[in-house]
Amino acid sequence: MWDVSKEKKIACLYYAKGFTSGGINQFKQYLVGTKGEMKQCHKCPPDIHHQMFLNLQRNVEKKRRAREMKANFNPYNFKQREND
Repeated sequence: MWDVSKEKKIACLYYAKGFTSGGINQFKQYLVGTKGEMKQCHKCPPDIHHQMFLNLQRNVEKKRRAREMKANFNPYNFKQREND
């Protein structure tokens, strides 16, 4: 059974909205108002909005690079790539 008292809770200090699921990434999406993801906090200051936007963009870029590296890695043709 799920113990609600152990849930991590995040609250928006600008709009007094609480989050009990989704974690910090969902909260950042809420502050930024990522299209299709979350409704934006309209009371969020512009500097915080910008910082959260940049942070989300970095996360997307890291995931993209990790996928590319995984797709390009093949241990069976490592020597072949070295010689190219």
